[in-house]
Amino acid sequence: MLKNNQTYEIMTPESVGISQSSLVWESIGPPCVPRKIHELGYELGDNQMQEAFVRFKDLADRKKHVFDDDLIALVDDEVAKGVDAIKLVSLRVISGSEGPQSADLELENYGEKHACTKHGDGPVDATFNAIKALFEHDACCNYTRCMR
Repeated sequence: MLKNNQTYEIMTPESVGISQSSLVWESIGPPCVPRKIHELGYELGDNQMQEAFVRFKDLADRKKHVFDDDLIALVDDEVAKGVDAIKLVSLRVISGSEGPQSADLELENYGEKHACTKHGDGPVDATFNAIKALFEHDACCNYTRCMR
């Protein structure tokens, strides 16, 4: 009777929409960690994967049970340490009640610097226009104007 887990477990992970148990066992081996990370939707490079596994083993040594959420937190921390593709080098905004509102922007994209000056309806719009001029994208800038 106890050998059949359906006797005492009335629900399975699948019955509530989870494909597998969210428990990641503390004794999981090196080949299983990358597979589990991939199942969670992450693509890591070899170095990031090694670092995530080391951090996983450290956590498993301290904690009895390691769950998917713990692994997600470890991977998110590892991904956040990655190199920024675009870095702000400098931004100079000219704004006032008279004259044009402008932004002088310099960004670095993987070591290559790009700069431009753009005008706008205000300092935020000018900055956004400069970003859009340097790196074409479909985003739009929506903000509320505060007026007296």
